[in-house]
Amino acid sequence: MLLFRAKQFNEAKKAIDYALKLSPETFSTYYYLGKIQKESKEYSAAVKSFEKACRDPEFKQRALLERGSCYMLANSIDNAQLEFEKALKASKDERSQETLYARYFLASCYEKNRKIDKAIEQWQIISKINRGFRDVQSKLSEYKDLQSNDSLKEFLTSSNAEFLEICKKAAMAGFSMAAQTAEETKWGCQIIATEQKKDDWMNMRKQLFLLNFYRITDPIEDAEVRRTLDFAKSKNCVKAYACTSSEFTTTAIRFAENRPIELVPREKLESILAKAGI
Repeated sequence: MLLFRAKQFNEAKKAIDYALKLSPETFSTYYYLGKIQKESKEYSAAVKSFEKACRDPEFKQRALLERGSCYMLANSIDNAQLEFEKALKASKDERSQETLYARYFLASCYEKNRKIDKAIEQWQIISKINRGFRDVQSKLSEYKDLQSNDSLKEFLTSSNAEFLEICKKAAMAGFSMAAQTAEETKWGCQIIATEQKKDDWMNMRKQLFLLNFYRITDPIEDAEVRRTLDFAKSKNCVKAYACTSSEFTTTAIRFAENRPIELVPREKLESILAKAGI
């Protein structure tokens, strides 16, 4: 442990491997082996070590938390969620740091899987026990409108198929755009559309537009705005729209100035969703 804390991971692992040879039934040792493997980004091996550490009742909850964090780092959110749920069930003290972290990371998984109601429930429980725990208050504040705003709730929590239809309706209601293609993305939905005008009977070549709908909680950075513009250009779109359930950073707003892209933050998106009858 001294070597581990000094970040001498190779030497620490040698000592722990030797300890396990001397006493393979000391399951708590696997917890520290897993910590070293996790630091070395050997997530698959770490998960197996933490599984063995679960056999020690004293280390079970901590080992489950670490297993969950390994899955999160590997972007396996569903598996992470299962581990954090197990960690919560293994709790012996609702007020312990381990239990609060189990709730916090479980809420994070719920949020990523768009189970926002469940995430809010966990944040509220944490808040009652420790109001200053990490960024729980800002999370609750971020979603405070969700209970009273059915449009935004539908936008954030609908299934992928339903979400595509919501975005198509929003494109029409907010920008008079008819979707030609609509594709799911890891951050939301991407639509290539044409203007829907009264003179559509005229046989004219229609211009293309790109509409990106983001249902994420982090502010959109200038790098994403730049990527959107580059993609719009590659598809011969004359203009792009970026609509988000969060906000845009100052640098993103500055970058978009005098460029063929319109930034639509949360408040304006809410109005468009309401207009679309969502």
